[in-house]
Amino acid sequence: MAAVLALAAHSKTPPQKIVISHALRLIVLTLLAGFVSRGGAEGSLVPVSAVFFTINNMLWLTAIVAVGYTLGKWLEHYHFPAPFMLTSLFCAAALHPLAAETLYFPDILNQLSMVLMGMLLGHHFTLFSFTEFGRHLWSSLQLIAIGLGITVVMAWGGSWLVGYPFSLLLLSWVPGSVETMSFAALMLKVDAGFVMANHLIRMLLIHTLPALVIFRQHRQSEKSS
Repeated sequence: MAAVLALAAHSKTPPQKIVISHALRLIVLTLLAGFVSRGGAEGSLVPVSAVFFTINNMLWLTAIVAVGYTLGKWLEHYHFPAPFMLTSLFCAAALHPLAAETLYFPDILNQLSMVLMGMLLGHHFTLFSFTEFGRHLWSSLQLIAIGLGITVVMAWGGSWLVGYPFSLLLLSWVPGSVETMSFAALMLKVDAGFVMANHLIRMLLIHTLPALVIFRQHRQSEKSS
């Protein structure tokens, strides 16, 4: 959603319909992940007491933030939508395995990021009437149904062709968030790394393609001027 909103802001496209569609998609896919993983691995995730402020944990988190911020500024120069979200995700995935122990991130910061995203969405929701909201909601439901239908068909076909479990391919290819689908994979005791890798590739394509379009438009405007 962040990448699409950034692209809409750059191209001066009204984001109302985009916000409704992505917000509804997030709700539907979160419910779908819970439905797929229900009872799949009860008690498989054991809560642990995380120590956030150890020297090792803070140094690694600081390194991830620093590298992600530096690379994000570099991508921002090339007009990548939501560059810091992309770089922080890949830096965390790349640097975490190098740490000697499991790293922990304060959950309060995750909750704060969700609050800020909700404030951004709420700002866009105030820009249209209830009638317009209903019209956009109906078209968004149709788009989500088409997208989920294609995902289910492709996951079933892929499962039949390559022998992978249907639930694994469904979680890997559904257009949902990395954390939600990875959590569902952990609950089902399927290959969460495979699920995460598919979503990382999808996010990389989603972030890269709009940047290439913006870069091409920028070059064409320079030539015409």
